[in-house]
Amino acid sequence: MTHPLHGREREIQTIEALLDRARGGHGGALAVAGDAGIGRTALLEATVRAAGPAFRTIGTTGVPGETAVPYAGLHRLLRPLAAETARLPPAHRGALGTIMDGTPNATPFVLYTAVCELLSLAAASGPLLCWADDVQWLDRGSLDVLAFAARRVDDEPVAVLFAIRDDRGDAGGGSGGGTDGLAGIPRLRLAPLDEDASRRVLQDALSTGSAGVTLDGTGGGDLAEEIAELACGRPLAIRELAAALTSAQLSGAARPPRALPAGSALRARYRRRYLDLPAGARRLVLMAVAEEWIGAATMARATRLDGADPADLDAARESGLLRFEGDGVAVRDRLVRSSLWADASREERQDAHALLAAVLVQEWQRPRRLWHGAAVAGEPDDRLAAELADAAGRSQRAGRYADSWRLWQRAATLTVEHGVRADRFLSAAGDAWASGRSRRARAMLRQVRPSACDGTRGARAALLRGEIEVAAGCPATAVPVLRDAAERLAGSDAEAALAALMWAAEAADASGDAHAYLEIADRAASLPGPGDSRGELMLAYLGGMAATVRGRYREAAERLATAARLGADIADPAARVWAALAAFGLGDGPRTRLLAAEAVAS
Repeated sequence: MTHPLHGREREIQTIEALLDRARGGHGGALAVAGDAGIGRTALLEATVRAAGPAFRTIGTTGVPGETAVPYAGLHRLLRPLAAETARLPPAHRGALGTIMDGTPNATPFVLYTAVCELLSLAAASGPLLCWADDVQWLDRGSLDVLAFAARRVDDEPVAVLFAIRDDRGDAGGGSGGGTDGLAGIPRLRLAPLDEDASRRVLQDALSTGSAGVTLDGTGGGDLAEEIAELACGRPLAIRELAAALTSAQLSGAARPPRALPAGSALRARYRRRYLDLPAGARRLVLMAVAEEWIGAATMARATRLDGADPADLDAARESGLLRFEGDGVAVRDRLVRSSLWADASREERQDAHALLAAVLVQEWQRPRRLWHGAAVAGEPDDRLAAELADAAGRSQRAGRYADSWRLWQRAATLTVEHGVRADRFLSAAGDAWASGRSRRARAMLRQVRPSACDGTRGARAALLRGEIEVAAGCPATAVPVLRDAAERLAGSDAEAALAALMWAAEAADASGDAHAYLEIADRAASLPGPGDSRGELMLAYLGGMAATVRGRYREAAERLATAARLGADIADPAARVWAALAAFGLGDGPRTRLLAAEAVAS
């Protein structure tokens, strides 16, 4: 690897400490464990580079086709040590000789101690680094010998490093030695990369694969965030996604990828594991893929309705593709979920949706039942769209925006009339934004056709687009968008126009444009008087801040005090944030903290 290992500083320090101890004559061993694509091999490569010429290095790699071949991994590891083998006592030399000539028949203890002695001889002239990658595929004999030796190098200048894939939990992810053979050896588990490290890995990959490509601007930030979320912190997945990005995706003209590319090694691995399952288990897994979380009772109903064998559920559990937590079942993570769904045929997807629509029978499951029923329908259906819209409205009113935006989206796709379709996509965008999903909100806004965006509807779309830009994009870009939306709304919806101006003022303030801020405040003051306390709060806050900029401090204090007072009685997060800012401007610390806490709580 030529790029640094982003996000692995702690792990690198741990391994460097192991190497330092070996340099000082007191070695040790470490097992690095983690999911497929998490970076175990990259960490091994970095360790070899860190060891440098001061260390003698030997290594072996587990191979799936050799898991049943006795001592195949040990044979590969010890071949470079032929000279040292010749210096061993006859019994030890004979034991190792049977390994090297392919006729292993030595007593296990003699063989084990022979390897210990051989490693000691190899380290006589300088420290030794011994590594084994893909330990889950090592034959059991080799693993037992290496683990035995690794537990006995404390007084030798020897560092032993194992790397093992364990994404099947205790099963070890393979059919070789597994993880139980490493008992007594300290384990370092590689966690998924955080978002910052994932972004840096992505930028490195793009810099290497497409010279000059950088992730600047709002579109680049959205793309990086989407890829980081999809890759679930796996460096290999990030690199595979980066290599498959199109110029349209890089520029923001096309949506980010929804799954690993078709040629992905990780995606192929998940597919093989899925295809290895019995047919009944495959149907249950794909049903879990189609639904984010399935309760145990629902899964039991699905098993009975599908006619699956109870053993199929056990097979699905053991595959490592699902997580069984508490009283429910979910797919292991988004990367597995998206990969399996991308490889599923249309018929398989339809069957999964149909099964879910049949087993989600509780009243509280109605929104999801409708959603899956709509997925089976596929074609536009205004009756079903209306049912979905009704369910979306119920979820929206209950504050369940993570549910409502998906229901609005599905309702929109099934709606025939363009205007109603646009309104539902706008509702989906608004609720996606309310649930904190800025990328999804932007994607929903892109679904609204320009021809359907005349008049008030277009202004609403611009208002939401600008609001998202203020909070999650470029505020300076949002100022003209929001001012235009306000003018288009002023004649028909003064309250919405005032909200647009409020957000425009926030954008102007964030971008340091005091002149625009004052113009916006003056325009807000010219609108018809608001009919509710929320509108009065916005006007008071804007007017107070504008008066502050103009040096009219008495007026500013009066208006900000009004805003702070009104905010205490409005159960709206944004209103309480503005009220908290007003209190802050007045120097009222206790009220600021109280209003801010209420804003967060609401």
